[in-house]
Amino acid sequence: MNRQSNNGQTEKISGVRPKIYQRFEVLSERDLDQIHSASMNILENVGICFDSQDALRLLRNAGAEVVGSLVRIPSGIVERAIQSAPSKVTLYARDPAQNLYLGEGNVHFTSGFGATWIRDFGVDRGRDATLQDLVSFTRLADALDMVHMVLFAVVPQDVPAQLLDVICTAEVLQNTSKHVQLSLERAEFIEHTFNIAREVAGKGNPLPISAGGVPNSPLHYSDDVAIKFIRLARENVPCFIVVGAMAGATAPVTLAGMLAQQTAEFLAGVVIHQLANPGAPVVCGTFSGGFDMRYTKLALGGPEVSLIACATQQLCDRYGIPLGYATGGVTDSPVSDVQTGVEKTFGVLAAAMAGVDVIHDGASGLLGAGMATSMGQMMIDHDMSASVAYLLQGIPVSRESLAEELIHSTGPGGSYMMADHTASSFRKSLFLTPMRARNLDPVNTSDNYSHLLSNADKEAKNILASHQPLPLSTEQQLAISKIVEEAHSYLNRQTGG
Repeated sequence: MNRQSNNGQTEKISGVRPKIYQRFEVLSERDLDQIHSASMNILENVGICFDSQDALRLLRNAGAEVVGSLVRIPSGIVERAIQSAPSKVTLYARDPAQNLYLGEGNVHFTSGFGATWIRDFGVDRGRDATLQDLVSFTRLADALDMVHMVLFAVVPQDVPAQLLDVICTAEVLQNTSKHVQLSLERAEFIEHTFNIAREVAGKGNPLPISAGGVPNSPLHYSDDVAIKFIRLARENVPCFIVVGAMAGATAPVTLAGMLAQQTAEFLAGVVIHQLANPGAPVVCGTFSGGFDMRYTKLALGGPEVSLIACATQQLCDRYGIPLGYATGGVTDSPVSDVQTGVEKTFGVLAAAMAGVDVIHDGASGLLGAGMATSMGQMMIDHDMSASVAYLLQGIPVSRESLAEELIHSTGPGGSYMMADHTASSFRKSLFLTPMRARNLDPVNTSDNYSHLLSNADKEAKNILASHQPLPLSTEQQLAISKIVEEAHSYLNRQTGG
């Protein structure tokens, strides 16, 4: 699919354009009305806490009721923020052909985020993630067609925690030309990470990054998160406001109640963001789900996550704000097994059928509720996401695809295997995968068990051996190294090191 750019040129839109005729919806119009009304009542009557003095100042000046850190936000302020938020958001990439256009109706997939453990093929025990792992996963994501947005795949355990934002930003942006969503955990290093992005983008070009934050459910924004939202708004960098409530722990156990609270938390973030800079790009996100009372943890692979994602898409459609973060490719299983396949496929398929703009972790490789990751599993997830994309595109019907003349000439009992039409069309008509078991012995299965994982691991290694990301200039690389050194020096001054 193409679009007209601001300068009148035709641009190719990334992602998958669904051609299904009925999106998956889980809420009626009346349901949406009730959830919206409940959310507005929460903001106006219960209120929400902000630790940030800058956020409180913005809210007070806008006419909200501020008592200490508790803020009650009238519906009029919320409605104005919704109206000023753009309905379409561009996520720029270093390579303009890789730009993402949210709100255009396409479905996109991301790589994985935030694992601290690596599971290597054929090794029983996991190991700590390293900076080299981050580089390798980034390069793999850069090569894979179904990864449209690149995340920080791992949290390197061999990097000082205080410098993770800066060092990870430098490594990821140098190893992909796709859009990168940053992880900004420390407010004091935001300027360093932005300066790295400026060097990568080049003078006068939009930054190839986005970032965001998560409120503390229920109904609380920390100082760091609010500061990030305000800074992102003023820099005009796309801001992801992501809610991760747990039904029965940090939100009502009923999904409707959790949706009402989640929506209130999201809208409060939109208010702060739009007060800081009306019209700045903002995106909704959710990884809310069920809290498993038996194990006291969020069940990220559960169907509740998918239901909430689908419902959030409908609410975002109503507000005219893209849903750029809906968790879909996560499993609670710690290994690549049947449970992993079930949970990942269910999550990605449900989100895709609902028309979510960006399926977070869609081609991720994540295992164990995001604590671990695997390159082989990432290849399997990529293959699964490609299957979902194939499904979304439906069945093209044309004179050529109907093949009436061929059917007539072949007749009853004939074969199509040697037909020119078959030779010229089978690659674009059929879903061909190099990894799945389609020609193994169904009786002697001893060698079949690890076929998929083995093929996936080999494919990942082959890609890493051959793929080179779009390089930066020597001058850009030196400038980035200097920024990283400055961050080290700043930290040493602060800590007396």
